[in-house]
Amino acid sequence: MANTIDNIPHESSSDDHWITWHKALRKRYGKNNANMLLSQAWEERGEDYANTYQLRTYLKSQGIEIDGTNILSGLTDSAKNTWGSVNKGFSGIGSSVMIGVLIVIAIIGFTTYQAIKN
Repeated sequence: MANTIDNIPHESSSDDHWITWHKALRKRYGKNNANMLLSQAWEERGEDYANTYQLRTYLKSQGIEIDGTNILSGLTDSAKNTWGSVNKGFSGIGSSVMIGVLIVIAIIGFTTYQAIKN
């Protein structure tokens, strides 16, 4: 654990590195101190590379809010949230049925697009 804590994330660190580091800090110093240390490090070292949906979701669950880095972050977050909801809704159904449903939805969307276009 000491090696993980000593390995402070930097500008090119991945989101997984930030999450692992926060978990190690939390285990050793408690949630409030871990949040404070991560927030300070993020202000100094956080970059677009690590600012992912996964990191923002994890940090939000820990009481830390960081914004998406650009307009595409919000779109990506929306798409992932939508896909997650669809995936949960179909979790009890076999994957082949799910693929079939998605194909039908795509066909309906394409047909609607063609009708509007003409």
